[in-house]
Amino acid sequence: FKLAIVDSEGRPDNARAGVERLVREDNVIAIIGSLLSKTASAVATKANELGVPSIALSQKSGLTETGTTVFRNSLTSEMQVRYLVKVAMEQMGMKKFAVIYPNDQYGIEFTNIFWDEVLARGGKIVAAQTYSNKETDFRYPVQRLIGTYYLEARRDEFNAKYKDWSEQQKKSARSSTPDDLLNPISDFDAVFVPDNIKAMGQISAMLSYNGVKNVYLLGTNLWNTNGLAKRAGHFSGKTVFVDSFVSTDPNYSQSQFVREYKNLFNEEPGIFEIQGYDSALLIRQMIMQGNTSRESLTRSLSQLENFPGSLSPLSITADREVMRPLVALTLEKDGGIIPLAVAPSPAK
Repeated sequence: FKLAIVDSEGRPDNARAGVERLVREDNVIAIIGSLLSKTASAVATKANELGVPSIALSQKSGLTETGTTVFRNSLTSEMQVRYLVKVAMEQMGMKKFAVIYPNDQYGIEFTNIFWDEVLARGGKIVAAQTYSNKETDFRYPVQRLIGTYYLEARRDEFNAKYKDWSEQQKKSARSSTPDDLLNPISDFDAVFVPDNIKAMGQISAMLSYNGVKNVYLLGTNLWNTNGLAKRAGHFSGKTVFVDSFVSTDPNYSQSQFVREYKNLFNEEPGIFEIQGYDSALLIRQMIMQGNTSRESLTRSLSQLENFPGSLSPLSITADREVMRPLVALTLEKDGGIIPLAVAPSPAK
């Protein structure tokens, strides 16, 4: 086996030229990549045009629709959200949701899928709020989410509470009006936060500060990382998110690939390393089984079923998406990430 590598430098034009070079000069039988959304379409389109099977690692929506030689080995936004909503609604009995998301491609894509999936299952989105992906102060986005920012909409309620507060202050020296006179409107079972744990931590802190505590936080596989418990704060026991593996699972810790990776790099492999390794592994295995042409390899990839991957069996869908088992995750008392074993009903 011979490996040829091209760096697209994150540029679609370079990605297309790189595929051309791999095919024309290196005569490759298959291509793995791209990982980036902005170059994934370029790689998939050009590889399909040249009749070369490719396995994308990007989460970009609709990628395998490019052509019949385009496959993908990635935990996509659709896979995550559909399973997350299924767990939340079917196992945990949730019905109403709020969403607070960054105004970027990742946040918008995950929010749209989450919204559609909740409605399709008969649930409701009762509040939604966006914020800049450069946001550093989440006070106002959270206040808008829970209905304490626009006082005009609750003027009568505010005036009544202000009157009561004023009467109580006649006996004290306090003169400034508190910013928590209005109770938060939190008529939802959970808040979906499709962002990293840093943003989630700031949002969870502001929710707690504003009196919203008895709800769950739902997230993506970006949360499957060290430091989640510290960021989650008061919500550490009420976080639910989805990924394709958890490091405490014996299938992970006892995997030969994981052991060899840790010995070589002195760190644990993440989802990108796992997906990259599995993609190369299945191509190598299929070539060794006699699929020595691009056409034969494409057919075999299309029929992939229960292939022994590094952590679990891998199969292909009709849309040429490599499927691996998904797991709903949460935090245990000591802060470790564990599978969501017993799904409780949402607190009322």
